[in-house]
Amino acid sequence: MNIRLNPLAVLICGALIMAPAFAAQEGSKQDLGLNDYRYFKVYPHIERAHQAMKANDEKRALSSFEHAHEMAPESVRLTLWLAEAYRYFGHDKKAQTFLKDELKKKPQNPELQRALAAIPVPEPQVNSLEELLALQKQCDAEPTVDCRSKVGNYAIKFNQLSIARAQLSDPTFRHTAAAQQLTNNYIQRAIFRQQWTAADQGYALLDSDATLSEAQYQQWFAILLHMQRDQRILDLQSQGVMNSPGMQLAYAQSLAERNALMPLRHYLTSRKPAFNHPTEERNWLRLLATYCKEPGKMVANWTVKYPENQQYVLSTLVPIRIQKGDWQGANALLSKIPGDQGLDQRLALSLARNDTQTSLQVIRLISQTRDLSSQELENISYQLVVMDQGKMAAELLLRYWPFARAGRLQNSLSTRLYTQLALHPDGLSAESRMRLEKPLPTATQRMAQARLFQGQENCAIVRNLLGDMSAEYDAQSWSHLAQCYPSQPGLALYAAQQALARDPSPFYQRQVAYLAYAAEDYQLAQANWSRIPTATLVDNDVLAAARAAKLSGNDKAFDYWQDVAWHRGMAELKFDSAPTQDDAARGFALLAQGKHSEARDALEKARVTYPDSPEILRQLVYLNERLDDKPKTREYSERVVDDIDNTLTPQQQLSDKQKEDRFEFRRIHEDSDRRWTFTYDGSFGLTPNSMNSGGSSSSAQQGKSYRSYEQFEAEYRIGKNQLIDGDQLSVYSRIFAGSESDGEHNFMPVYEPMLGLGVRWKPLRDQVIYLAAEQQIPLGNHDGKTDVMLRASASFFNGGKYSDDWHPTGKGWMAQNLYLDAAHFVKADYQLYTADYRMSWHQKVNGHQTVEPYWHAQYNASTDTPYRDNTLGGVGVRFNTWFGETHYTAFPHKVSVGLEYQRALSGHNRDTDSKNNLFLTLGARW
Repeated sequence: MNIRLNPLAVLICGALIMAPAFAAQEGSKQDLGLNDYRYFKVYPHIERAHQAMKANDEKRALSSFEHAHEMAPESVRLTLWLAEAYRYFGHDKKAQTFLKDELKKKPQNPELQRALAAIPVPEPQVNSLEELLALQKQCDAEPTVDCRSKVGNYAIKFNQLSIARAQLSDPTFRHTAAAQQLTNNYIQRAIFRQQWTAADQGYALLDSDATLSEAQYQQWFAILLHMQRDQRILDLQSQGVMNSPGMQLAYAQSLAERNALMPLRHYLTSRKPAFNHPTEERNWLRLLATYCKEPGKMVANWTVKYPENQQYVLSTLVPIRIQKGDWQGANALLSKIPGDQGLDQRLALSLARNDTQTSLQVIRLISQTRDLSSQELENISYQLVVMDQGKMAAELLLRYWPFARAGRLQNSLSTRLYTQLALHPDGLSAESRMRLEKPLPTATQRMAQARLFQGQENCAIVRNLLGDMSAEYDAQSWSHLAQCYPSQPGLALYAAQQALARDPSPFYQRQVAYLAYAAEDYQLAQANWSRIPTATLVDNDVLAAARAAKLSGNDKAFDYWQDVAWHRGMAELKFDSAPTQDDAARGFALLAQGKHSEARDALEKARVTYPDSPEILRQLVYLNERLDDKPKTREYSERVVDDIDNTLTPQQQLSDKQKEDRFEFRRIHEDSDRRWTFTYDGSFGLTPNSMNSGGSSSSAQQGKSYRSYEQFEAEYRIGKNQLIDGDQLSVYSRIFAGSESDGEHNFMPVYEPMLGLGVRWKPLRDQVIYLAAEQQIPLGNHDGKTDVMLRASASFFNGGKYSDDWHPTGKGWMAQNLYLDAAHFVKADYQLYTADYRMSWHQKVNGHQTVEPYWHAQYNASTDTPYRDNTLGGVGVRFNTWFGETHYTAFPHKVSVGLEYQRALSGHNRDTDSKNNLFLTLGARW
């Protein structure tokens, strides 16, 4: 059979045969999505369009593609070819519009979306808020991922976080990668601008889409802590996030800082984080011990993971419980360890409870189980003395005598041993006495030994200890040796002269005089009595000096002593017996040795014999003041004032020396009667740029500078000799405020008020040095931060004739002062330093007022970040008024008002805009 096919039939058959092969090819009917009929209708137009494209015939190509698309509008491939043709001939905008229209018909078609996204869109230039709002309006009309991203990021650039946040509310955009990036940018800008609520919302959006990274959770947690979003934190922790041990610790510490006690206690009792570092566990233990209702029980029930924290529980938490009076809690902590451990803490607890029996048991156990360090020996022996167990203290000290490794404590330990042995001689066994009698290798040790053996019965031991007559011996030791040669006046006189060579005080001059008299060297005796200030002589000294002058044949000297005796109101000089050292001489000798209590007793006895001796009266004033016997100090100071007043006659006025002495004893009288002291200080900037220094001299709030500043303080003196001999202890409360609020400096200092409660210690009798610890508490709702300030301050060169106290003689006086101050803020962890030198002249206006021109130079520094310091100079004038004096009491009150000009000479990071300052200053003390 002959089969003939025309060309069209061949084409059709070929197409049918090859159809499976072309199914996946671009341009096939399958690719175009057309049936056979429509494919053959459209195909010629497609061919013409492609040929025209090759020939670069824009009009024919576009018209052919457009005609083909009209015939088959549902074909995605034709839509893509037409859009591509538009773009090929430079009609991007037309292609974009065309694809957008097609996407409205097929919104989820990925090929159309990719084609539209591939068309480059000119980046919109947004340079103002108005342009941003216009872009937002355009995007709201035709929202896309790209436009939402652009609007959001431009909004962040212009700090329009609400606009950025609005873009993220679009559900289509919300879950894209661009949205996540926008959210990150939004969060960081919110943090930078401290818009914590916005940052929190941003993290919540991110968290709803996917789990955050550890760093992101850390940052979000810090924001929630800052916002004090407690319930939000607890909710998230219940979901297993923000729940690391470190975060639990940080949240608990935040509650503690806010003093949120009830939530904190609940949180601490409901959590048991497994810490990865001993420091974190230690901080958690500190919170348990400080804030729980039953801190001892809570810490005792905690399983300590790190061994070093077991020691922390003993060395830190037990003392805290003891300090707070929580004996049960301290016992609970100690009950976790064997009875032979934690002995120091057990001793501290028993001492705090005044449980003498337990204290003695623990001390015995401590001394039996280990060798004590010098400091431990010092502390324990002191506690034994306080508990009236001096004999036990001596026995313990004897075990370690002569304290060869005690260093600086050797002297105090030796003194305590010798003192207790003197009080409890029965505690000194024959063996121990032999040890103590054996001379030690150094002169210092032998001097301390010899002081143990007082009295004539021990002179053989003293001569054995000090008989080498070393040049290193001090005056007291030479004097002691002189007393131990009763039958050898020559050696006794030599030793006394060695004492006098080392200390030319009246006591040693008097001793030489008496021993020279005993050695019948009357000329030497009379010469030494003549060198003793007349005011320090007692009547027996005058008698002895006159007799020595008589025996030496020095009639001129004898007449002098006769005149002294006449002025003292003594009876006619008689020489029935040789002079002896009476109670007065003994009292002055004890005073020279620093034995103040014994010296007072001896001078009290001497006053019975010499009731009108001015020197005895004056020494009794000083001794009672030093011993803090306020009633006796007032009594004797009044007698001294009366004694000076009795020299007044119509013909004779007080000399300048008498006036100064009278004022000195009236000041002692006033100071001994003082318990409370109230002070006020204020400095007010008179020019807008005036800036008071933020140094520690004013103790303003953590180094802040104010235009004006004021403080009121009330101090109560607890007493002298409270911790060591010669110290003074006080407690005080003060309120201080500045003139700054929200960055503005006003005139009246009524902003950021703070309350300070502290204890102040003056450790040295003769130096103006103070150490203080102060709790600072803000009195406003949002002003300042609670902190503890540790402070050291000192004042030099401001005593005697250069002091600022009233001077009773002259028309005026020069005053000066070097003030040094250092303050450390414990919580804020930085320091403030001040050094200020001032010199002034007090010109008297009348009997209780002065005009005081002055100049001063000051340096201030703060170690806060950034480091700040400044150097300034100032000149000014003050008007001072003293008032409130009585017959026996010097001025107790003082008020000052002044005007000062300051010039800032240099500085780093502080007050650079306020170099010239003018201040009104006010001060009061009563």
